[in-house]
Amino acid sequence: MAIVIVSEYVDDRQNSTGFYWDKFIKLLFEEFSEIKVISTKKSISLFRGPKSIEFIAVPSFEEKKTGPWPKRLVRIINSISLFIYCAVYLKKRDILFCGTNPNVLYLLLGLLKTIKGYKCVTLVHDVFPENMIVAKILKDNSTFYRFLKYISNFSLSKSEEIICIGRDMVEIMQEKVEDISKINYIPNFAPINQSKSEGQIHLSKEITFSYFGNMGPLQGIGNFIEALSLVKRSNCSFLFSGEGLEKEAVRRACQKNSKHEMKFIDPSSFEKREQSLLAGDIAIIPLVKGMYGLAVPSKAYFSMAANKYLFVLGDENSELHRMISENPGLGWFVRSNDIEGIARQIEIICEEGIQKPPNKPLQVLSKDYSFNSISKKYVDIFSRLYK
Repeated sequence: MAIVIVSEYVDDRQNSTGFYWDKFIKLLFEEFSEIKVISTKKSISLFRGPKSIEFIAVPSFEEKKTGPWPKRLVRIINSISLFIYCAVYLKKRDILFCGTNPNVLYLLLGLLKTIKGYKCVTLVHDVFPENMIVAKILKDNSTFYRFLKYISNFSLSKSEEIICIGRDMVEIMQEKVEDISKINYIPNFAPINQSKSEGQIHLSKEITFSYFGNMGPLQGIGNFIEALSLVKRSNCSFLFSGEGLEKEAVRRACQKNSKHEMKFIDPSSFEKREQSLLAGDIAIIPLVKGMYGLAVPSKAYFSMAANKYLFVLGDENSELHRMISENPGLGWFVRSNDIEGIARQIEIICEEGIQKPPNKPLQVLSKDYSFNSISKKYVDIFSRLYK
């Protein structure tokens, strides 16, 4: 019996997905006798860990070198490549550990399980295809959406264990699968950032709000930028760094703005991404309205690890709203579509000031979201299946 981990990213320097799978691979390798990892050749080549882990390298296309090919098509092709290797190497006695991203891969793996009969643990980082409705890629009354939702629910129902990273996500999962006993709530985690201050990005104002990460339609960073036009106080700076469909719009907003100190940094390297994470006092953590239970931004945990306050935009009673409510002093919450409310809260922060350095973010992370406390829950799940 082997635990077989499949992911397109397995190195912690690639992105947050790579960070989490890097940690899971090393954790499970320490606890169990046989671990296999199916991933792309590039990601495996970057992995820094025990050489005795059995890696199965899958050929793949690189998204930035595909010319006119749409990014989504490249990910579908890569997902199919990973699936083919899973179909070849997975055995009936194995335990598969996979995530819901890339979504095409986990849909196919659910179907493969009905044929091969292996056990499966699914980590839900985002809920597909419901998130495609919010992104306005699909319509909820379309036949294609209903088909994808049926396949998604079918694949999830085939898992022996489902791990949700938000309590709001648990509520959504309870509507998608009949056996709710298989649903586990295990929040995200992050390591305390030990990076030194050298090389950090510094802006001139008293308080700096910073955003790093994906700039897509589901993040809704445009709502925050729109709110800045209503902010009158000028003692705050705003720093943005990331990739995605909204990247150029954010860059243009920074270039055209004359009212506030706004700066955009292109995250062209791992070092620049690290600098962006460490910069600023308050981390902007947005999701658009309607994303309740469909995702939990990992940047919230990495920002706490960097000892930053959280400025959360989202739906009421979402996982991060609950986190803010349960931990006074950790940050602020505003509904994501309340432009005036966002501006008003920024004004209040700029007027009242903040404690530097903060105490709460690292306290909350150490108490509730450290890897040491979270990792035991993962080990317990696999121990039950490994018997």
